[in-house]
Amino acid sequence: MIIGSFSYDKAKDVYAGTILSLNFGVQDVTFTPNARASEKEPDYRVVAETPEGAIELGAAWRRKSDKGNHFVSVSLDGPLLNRPFNAALFLEEDGTTASLVWNRVRAPRNTVAKVSETEAAEA
Repeated sequence: MIIGSFSYDKAKDVYAGTILSLNFGVQDVTFTPNARASEKEPDYRVVAETPEGAIELGAAWRRKSDKGNHFVSVSLDGPLLNRPFNAALFLEEDGTTASLVWNRVRAPRNTVAKVSETEAAEA
């Protein structure tokens, strides 16, 4: 599910755009390069500009898939979220636009079956 649309400035290595879903909408979001002191630190800080000032939404890391495709792994968090959520930012073929994609993590089928069996036994 695409939850964000961004433009990419290769010279500055900055993504700028909007995140929008059913219960989460933020404009003027930027992924700005982070001066990393170690390899564990994020490659980008995810920040939103608001009339009250900048709000840090999360962090992001450059990654490479098993198939060799490059993407940015994104973790967003904040006090109004129940828990952090992860997404992936994919640069389009044109090299100037990117899509932020989120997918729900699904429980393995056998886990669901075990829960159902347990609930049935308790009933």
